[in-house]
Amino acid sequence: MTRRIAIALIAALTAGTTVCAAAFSGETTAVAAELRRSTQALLDAIAPGDTAVWDRLLDENAIQVDENDVVRSKEEILAELKPLGAGLVGHLAIDDFRVVEHGASAVVTHEDDEYLDYHGQVIRSRFRMTDTWISSPLGWRQVSSQVLAVLQDPPARKLGAKVLAPGGDWRVCTTSSAFFPNATTPARSRSKAGRPSRRP
Repeated sequence: MTRRIAIALIAALTAGTTVCAAAFSGETTAVAAELRRSTQALLDAIAPGDTAVWDRLLDENAIQVDENDVVRSKEEILAELKPLGAGLVGHLAIDDFRVVEHGASAVVTHEDDEYLDYHGQVIRSRFRMTDTWISSPLGWRQVSSQVLAVLQDPPARKLGAKVLAPGGDWRVCTTSSAFFPNATTPARSRSKAGRPSRRP
């Protein structure tokens, strides 16, 4: 009896592993294809501030946590969604997309590549988003989303002694400030205020 139970347990665990592997194998189902289209539509609607797309695809009780740890309801998401300002051009494109279906619900995780032209300076960023969707009489609707910034160090560079020596002319730029120390001017910074958040 004990042996039969052990065999049944092993079979069940193996089946479960197979199901999980299939979910992440890259196989595209009709649901996965629809959710990818809807997800990309949401991303495309961020730069122009298209609230109609977000209003249509978000559940009335949707909740979102952005990369800055700000929690928003659907009403707050729509209120925050504005077109990019003058001098800014950008878009988000899905790079990696995975879906696990659970009957009338689905969990989606996707990594997205962002291109932003910030007054002539090109900024590239990546974000990991994990969303939950439910099937409703109106179609699939997003009920929750969490956004994480994918942190990647820039490529390493070797700097010569002339650059590193006291008085050398060098600069360090980040997404929030730029520093310009040199031989005659003390270190100073200039804030890049106005850079929009990636999500509403």
